[in-house]
Amino acid sequence: MLLAGWSLLYGFLIKPYDLIDPELTRYTGATTVWFMQYLYQGQHLSVIYTTHAALLSIDNKEVLYICDPCNALDLYVLFTGFILCVPMGTKKMISYILIGMSGIFLLNVIRCLALIYLYYHHFGYTDIAHHYFFQLIVYAAIFILWERYFRSVKVSHETAQV
Repeated sequence: MLLAGWSLLYGFLIKPYDLIDPELTRYTGATTVWFMQYLYQGQHLSVIYTTHAALLSIDNKEVLYICDPCNALDLYVLFTGFILCVPMGTKKMISYILIGMSGIFLLNVIRCLALIYLYYHHFGYTDIAHHYFFQLIVYAAIFILWERYFRSVKVSHETAQV
């Protein structure tokens, strides 16, 4: 039910009216460039924003294209949806959601930085890292966060009816 509700909300309201994706993509690009300043000192860094993407460049060489599907919105929703399905105090749920989403965001920025590094120094590994290796890392991190959350849930015999 939660997934169907999100799908309808996203498909009919959020996506058509660009309510979340452009800003999240822009913020992901801006944060990545901010970290790049420390990793690529002395080089000209730039970012060009379009409605649905952020194009990052080093010395006028395009090194990363962050588009809406790469802004991790689907991961935030997936993580949050599982947390909301397990009853717990509101304060604890909100804190887990905020910590988890912050961690996912940071992992996504690290992923972007790693892709830039691979593009620059080991181009042959860029595609497999982008499509498989980083997906595995992010989903493993989300699983670990869920596991810790579920371990913290205290279920009484009265609420655990089958």
